[in-house]
Amino acid sequence: MNKFVVLSSNYTEIAGVGAEHGLSLAIFTNGKKILFDTGQSDLFLKNSKIIGIDIQKPDAVVISHNHYDHTGGLGSSIYADVLYYPEDFGKDCFRKLKNGSKSINSPFLKSFLDSVAKKHLCVKEICDTDFGKIITTSGVTEFYEDSEFVKPYFMNELSLVVAKTLFVGCSHTGVFNIIETAISSGLKIDSVVGGFHTKSMSDEAIHSIAKKLKDYKIKKVYPFHCSGFALNEKLKNTGIISIYPSTGNSFDIC
Repeated sequence: MNKFVVLSSNYTEIAGVGAEHGLSLAIFTNGKKILFDTGQSDLFLKNSKIIGIDIQKPDAVVISHNHYDHTGGLGSSIYADVLYYPEDFGKDCFRKLKNGSKSINSPFLKSFLDSVAKKHLCVKEICDTDFGKIITTSGVTEFYEDSEFVKPYFMNELSLVVAKTLFVGCSHTGVFNIIETAISSGLKIDSVVGGFHTKSMSDEAIHSIAKKLKDYKIKKVYPFHCSGFALNEKLKNTGIISIYPSTGNSFDIC
């Protein structure tokens, strides 16, 4: 069984399954249960029980980046064999507001990770696991509107490749930066799942991103969370199979 299930996202069309501003996926591959991000709260765990998935004791947890909407559920009584986290986990970061700023980093420090997993590993370079490859990217590229953040702002971000599918959190460090890193590591990418951070981008910018994904020969995309609905439509116009998933949906991994 190679599949992924959306446990937390901004959108749901399934009765009884909740939504929030967050991202969490259950990934099943090679006989392993992987939790990719934990959303903003314990909603991912509540949803998993509603749809009949046992994710409370995953084989591994992968945290994509140090934001509250991807790490808030770490306090939900889960316990994994191993947890992988990015280099800047636990550091402060802030979003600009009209009058001041707002903290958007994880509510948890590194010391808390002892209660979440038997062991936790900081990923600083490509990491081979028995369920896939974890890649790390850093910096803020032209793909992301870095003016949202109080400077100086530098980010590390983890992504996961299972078979030919790339799982991303928010693509803060640039989806093409992430894809290039995967390709340069000898990986082939056919599908991309997760957040693209295109929700507030112009039509022109979103069209450009969709076209470039086509140029990279990406066949299927599952954009959600911070992606917005416009990217889904632009991708379809290029001939890419694009599915905007609901929380609770399950899909095969190519």
